[in-house]
Amino acid sequence: MHRRPSSIRRRITTLILIASLILTAVSALASVLVLLSEFSRLEENLLRDDLQSVVALVQSQSELLLQATRLAALSEGAGAAPPGLPESWLDTLRIEVLASVDSSGRVERIRSSGGGPASPAWVAFLEANPLTPEQARSGQTGLVMLDGQVWLAATQPSAEGALIAARRLDEGFFQQIANRVQGGIRLYGFDDPQLPADFAAARENFLQSGQAALQTLPDHSLAAFHVFPGLNGQPALILQLVKPRNGFQQGRWNMAFFALATLAAGGLLALILSQQIDRQVTSRLEELYTGIQRIREARDFSLRLHLSGDDELAHLAGGINEAIQALETSTLALHENQERLSYEATHDALTGFPNRLFFTQRLNQALALLEMGRTPQVALLFIDVDAFKLINESYDHPFGDRVLVLFAERLKGCLRADDVLARLGGDEFAVLLENVHEPEEAERVARRILEETRRSFELEGHSLFLTCSIGIATASRLMRGEELLRNADMAMYSAKERGKACYALFDETMHHQAIHRLNLENDLRRAIEREEFVVYYQPIVSMFDGRVTALEALMRWQHPERGLLLPESFLNVAKETGLINALNFILFRQSFRQLRQWRDQGFKDIRLALNISARVLPETSFWALFESELEAAGVPPTAIQIEVVESEMAASIDNTLHALERLQQMGVTISVDDFGTGYSSLAYLKRLPIHSLKIDRTFIKDVINDRDDAAIVSAMIVMAHVLDLDVVAEGVETESQFRFLLDQSCEKAQGFLLAHPQPPETVTQLLHSGKALLPDQD
Repeated sequence: MHRRPSSIRRRITTLILIASLILTAVSALASVLVLLSEFSRLEENLLRDDLQSVVALVQSQSELLLQATRLAALSEGAGAAPPGLPESWLDTLRIEVLASVDSSGRVERIRSSGGGPASPAWVAFLEANPLTPEQARSGQTGLVMLDGQVWLAATQPSAEGALIAARRLDEGFFQQIANRVQGGIRLYGFDDPQLPADFAAARENFLQSGQAALQTLPDHSLAAFHVFPGLNGQPALILQLVKPRNGFQQGRWNMAFFALATLAAGGLLALILSQQIDRQVTSRLEELYTGIQRIREARDFSLRLHLSGDDELAHLAGGINEAIQALETSTLALHENQERLSYEATHDALTGFPNRLFFTQRLNQALALLEMGRTPQVALLFIDVDAFKLINESYDHPFGDRVLVLFAERLKGCLRADDVLARLGGDEFAVLLENVHEPEEAERVARRILEETRRSFELEGHSLFLTCSIGIATASRLMRGEELLRNADMAMYSAKERGKACYALFDETMHHQAIHRLNLENDLRRAIEREEFVVYYQPIVSMFDGRVTALEALMRWQHPERGLLLPESFLNVAKETGLINALNFILFRQSFRQLRQWRDQGFKDIRLALNISARVLPETSFWALFESELEAAGVPPTAIQIEVVESEMAASIDNTLHALERLQQMGVTISVDDFGTGYSSLAYLKRLPIHSLKIDRTFIKDVINDRDDAAIVSAMIVMAHVLDLDVVAEGVETESQFRFLLDQSCEKAQGFLLAHPQPPETVTQLLHSGKALLPDQD
C-alpha cells in the first residue's frame, strides 16, 4: 500500500512563494544591513571621539600633577618647601601623598598633605611595586587603584633617587566628565578578581592586541574601553564609557517597516507567478502522476499513459510508455537470470553438485533440527582422492577436471536420494547423512564408496584406478557445522596416515593429536627464535681400516623442558609447515663453520654429510641459502655430501634430477639415503648423478637372522658395485652385522657399534686421537 504524496500543485505554489519571499527578503536585508551598518559606524565614531575626550581630560590632570612633582623635586628634600612656596605647599600643589625613594626603589620617607603619615595602603603599594632604576631616572605618570579609589601619581628624579607624588581623582571629577560627554563612566583595577565580564573582555583584548575595543552590552548600549598604565608602565586601570544607541535603535525600526513592505510586494508577485505556472505545468504533471500511480497500484504493464499535447511532458509520457513495454518483456528474463545466479552461487561450476557455501548452510540446518530433537543423528563424510596430484602431473588439469566429474558421479550413485553430496574444493568432497539411527550406517556408506571407486575409470581411452580416503564424524548436540567438518577432516587425514584407500572414524584422540601438533609447531617456531638447536656429528667409517671418511650432521633440539630431542620428534612437522628452511639455515651455518675449523686443523679429506629433503632441493631459497653459507664459511662444495631420502626423491623424479645435476656440477657428492625403502626403479638409479647408496637400517637389523634381508643386502651391494657406486650400511650395531657386511665387500658403515652421534668438541678429540673405529678396537 503506497502513501499518496502531497499535491505537486500545492508544493510548487509554496516553493514559488518561498523563493519570491526569500529573494525580496535578501534584497531588503541587504539594504537594511548596509543602512544599519552606517548608523552603527557613525555612533561608534562618536563614542571613540568622546572616549578620546575623557582620556585627554585625565591626561591633562596627569600633566598638572607632573609639573607639581617637578616643583616638589627642586627642594631635593621631601620635608622642606620649594623656594617661593608657603609651608602648605603640598596643598597648594594639590599633592595628597609625597614619597621619597632611593635609587633601588626602596621607600625612605612618605607623608600626607597634612604632615601626618600616609595611608597604609600607599605604603604597602610602594613596597610591593618598587620603581626600577630606569623608572626612577625618568619622570612619568600613572593611575593607581587603592581601596576602591582612583589615584593619579607622578614621579620625578631627585638627588636621592626619585620623588613620587599622588592625588585622588574623586567621583565628582569623573561625574563631570560623564555629564560632559553624556555617558556613563565606570572604573576597575586591571587585575581586580571581581572584574565584570565586559571589563574582563576589554582586559583580554588589550593583552592580545595592545588596543582597547568597542563592545555592545546586553542592554544594546555601546561601550568603549581604555586601559591606563600605572607608575611602572604596566596596565593598571580600565575605564569604560557607555552611551545608549539612540540613533541605531530609531534606524532599526525604520528599516523593519521597509523590509515588511518589500516582503509584501514579493508575496504578491509570487502569487501571480504560481497561477501562470499552474496552468502550464503543474496540472499536467498531476495528470502524469495519476496515470503512473494507477499503473503501479494495478501492477498491470498493459496500461499506458495518455497525455495530450506536443510539449515535453507529452513526450515524457511517451517515453514512460516505451519503458513500461520494455519492462514487461524483460521481467521474465530477469527472473530467469536471478534463478541462474542463485544456482551458480551455491553449486560447483565443474561438477554441478552443491559447493561449500550450500553444504555449510544445509549442515547448519541439519544440526539445528538435531538440537530440536527432530532428527535422530547427523553424520558427515569427508572424502579426499588419493594421489590426485599425479593425474594432473601425468596428463593435464582439464583431464583431471573430467576425472573429478566422473568421480563425483560415482559418489552420487552410492548415496540415498536425501543425502547431500558437495564438492568442497580441489579433490575434496563431503557427504551429509541426515536421519542416521546408528553410526554403522555411515560406515556402510563409506565402504560402498570405497568399493565403487576402486573400479577403473574409463576416460578418453585411458583406464584409471583411483582410491580415496574417508573421514567419518557424527554430530553431538550444541555442535557447530565448522566443528563437525573439522572433525571429519581430521579423521580423513588419519585414514591417509593408515595407508589411504580406507576410512577412519573420528575420536577425541585425533583432536588431541592435532592440538599436540599445533603446540609442537608453536614450540618449534619459538625454538628457532631462541636458537635452541645444535648439530651433532656421527662418523661414517671405512670398514677396511676404521678411518673416518665423513661426518653426518644431525640436528638436535635442546628443549628447555624435555631435554635433547631427536629429529624424529620434530622433522616431519618442520617439513609440513615450511620451517625446514629455517632448520636448514641453522644446519648449514653451524656445520659449515665447524667443517672449516676441522679443515684448518688439517682434516681436509673428511666430507660433511647433510640430510636434505628432496622437497626443498628445487626451491630457489634453498640454493641461495646453501651457496651463501658455503661462501661465508669458506668451504669448497667438494667437501659436502648431500643425502636424499629415496622415497622423497622418487615422488618427484624430474624436479629432483635437475637439482641433483646442479649439485654435481658444483662438485657436491650425492648419496641416496634409506635405500631399499622407496621402491626406486633401476632406470632412475641409472639416470641419477649419484655417487653412493646408503642401505637402510631396516635391512641391516635382521641381516644375520633373516635370509631374505641378507639376500637383499647382498644384492644391493653387488648392484652398487656394478653401477660403480660406493655403499654405506647404516644402523650397524653388532659385530656380527659388521662381519657380514665386510664379507660382502661393503666399503663403509655407520652405526652405534662404531660411534654414536656426538657434539663437535668430542668429534674434534676423536679426530685428533687418530683412533681407528673398528669393532675390536677399545
